[in-house]
Parts: sequence; C-alpha cells; structure tokens
Amino acid sequence: GVSVRQYCFRRFGAKSVSVEVLHDLEVGYNDALNALVRFLSRRAHLISRFFPHLASTFGTLHSDFEASMRHSRLQLLKMRQ
Repeated sequence: GVSVRQYCFRRFGAKSVSVEVLHDLEVGYNDALNALVRFLSRRAHLISRFFPHLASTFGTLHSDFEASMRHSRLQLLKMRQ
C-alpha cells in the first residue's frame, strides 16, 4: 500500500510540474485533511456529550490523531525549493 502523500511526492516531485499545479494539489489535499479534522472534532464533541465517562479518554485519542493529521500535511512547494 502506498499513502497519498508518498504517491504525490513520487508523482509530482519532478521538476517538470508547474508551481501552480503543485500549489493546487497541496491546497486540495490539505483542505481535505482540514475537513476530516473538523468532522472528527465534531464526532469527539458528540461522544463527549453522550458518554461523559469516556470524554477524557476519547479526548486524548482525538488529540493524538489531530497531531498526526497536522504532521501529515503536504508541503510539496517547500520540498521543491
């Protein structure tokens, strides 16, 4: 299995791809990650409301996941410099 990030690095890491295309790809991928983080944050909030005894455990898990998502953002333009 290849991650989307690895695929993008391999596919668009070449010098022949324009900066505009890299920017559009980076923005689209990072926007998808932002939407996923917002969805998961709302899910965590809902679970915390309905299951208060699980709130701290689930909150910790959500924080770890959110940190991992922040780390996974594409930085194709930075790689190209």
